[in-house]
Amino acid sequence: MATMLGPLKVEGQPWVASAQRTAALVEKRLDQAGTALCDALDAGKQSAGRALKRGRLAVENGAARAQRQIKRHPAGSIAISFVAGAALGFLAPRLIKR
Repeated sequence: MATMLGPLKVEGQPWVASAQRTAALVEKRLDQAGTALCDALDAGKQSAGRALKRGRLAVENGAARAQRQIKRHPAGSIAISFVAGAALGFLAPRLIKR
């Protein structure tokens, strides 16, 4: 019987048949493990692709909502931007000093 390790040279010994069966079983299990690993990697790749697509759509929807909000309330948008900038300008030097 030829396996990945090559043919066994000693024939007729009782342990040879057992070793051949064990080698065949190990080879079968390794093939199953390889197949399971490939399936898991494919599933992960598909899941990552779906997550990327959902994330891109969420960013696009958020940008569209922000654009509508700015068009509807331009003065409020400017005020919010000013307050955020002033807060960062006030806090940034204090956080950097620490």
